[in-house]
Amino acid sequence: MKTRVLIVGGGFAGASAAAALAKDDQFKVTLIEEEKVPGVHSSGRNASMARRVIEDPLLSKLACMSIEGIRRLEIESGVRLMSAQGGLLIGRSSEIEPLYRSASVVPELKSDMQLLDRHGLIGKVSVLDEAESDAGIATSECGVVDIHALLSHYFHLARTRGAECLTNHRLVAIDTEGGMIKRACVNGSWHDVDVIVNAAGYAANHISNLAGLSPLPLNPSRRHLFVTSSWTQVEPNWPFVWDISHGLYFRPESGGLLMCACDETAWSKGDVPVDETMRQILAEKFSAFVPKLTEARPAYVWAGLRVLTPDGRFIIGEDPRMRGFYWAAGLGGHGMTTSYGVGELVAQALTQERSRDDLIEAFSPGRFLKSTDKSFAA
Repeated sequence: MKTRVLIVGGGFAGASAAAALAKDDQFKVTLIEEEKVPGVHSSGRNASMARRVIEDPLLSKLACMSIEGIRRLEIESGVRLMSAQGGLLIGRSSEIEPLYRSASVVPELKSDMQLLDRHGLIGKVSVLDEAESDAGIATSECGVVDIHALLSHYFHLARTRGAECLTNHRLVAIDTEGGMIKRACVNGSWHDVDVIVNAAGYAANHISNLAGLSPLPLNPSRRHLFVTSSWTQVEPNWPFVWDISHGLYFRPESGGLLMCACDETAWSKGDVPVDETMRQILAEKFSAFVPKLTEARPAYVWAGLRVLTPDGRFIIGEDPRMRGFYWAAGLGGHGMTTSYGVGELVAQALTQERSRDDLIEAFSPGRFLKSTDKSFAA
């Protein structure tokens, strides 16, 4: 008999998990998304930058694995999902050099990274000649993802592999028995399920509450993205530029620039309105640290959500307090880049495959629980 899996949430985490699980004949997969269109809160509102050089080497490892998987999907499908135009992390040498050393433990990164001084930065992106930063890390394999094409492709894979994917469907109740998942009420109708995968993004703790579980430390935060009108100083072949010391990034977009001041403000609701005061904060930040971009004028702006954890790592795997309740949450702004790997990790957690023990251990929900809260060994 097949294991009946209900995935809650149609963003990158849920869609990639559905595609990965549906490959295995032992699972009967249903994905539900409360909104009319998947990805409206986070997955469809990000900067599209596939960044592999991350402060946590484990996240870098997962990002490399994921981008390799996305490229395989491109080859298999013939669908363009990513443009590998490169990435450039800049900042103070005192921060860039330790990041370079820590990222070098990931083999795929060590062979791709190039450590740059100020002259090297200017050679990559001319407007950095007056920037505050004096060092950088250039990579050729990072780039920009077509987020809508990638999310749609995960749904296409899930459906062609036999998964049912439903929008306008809301989980309203969970029935448990003896510390195990038994049933789920969706849009007022009860269904027997063996496993629930909680990929609900900012609402993940609401879903765990339906199962009678106390919340995990997930902190949704709002971030603003600005896009300028066409600007002659922008060269379309620039890599994305991320200043890790001063908290800003930019990349070419439609003849102009996509710009962000890396703002983080707590926001627990689904609808994410724009805070117009962020325009001035963006202008002040770029004027101070990338003066050549002072004249860039944003034409439009939107805000999206990032769900953060205290240690910056994801929450993936079975909750030690409830058999059959799995998490795929807290992706902290890396959800698009790591999506392929997240789906594979969820599938491995359910099948108890041990090929990625280091990642499964690092992302375990149990790390945020006291020993007295753990009712069974996950």
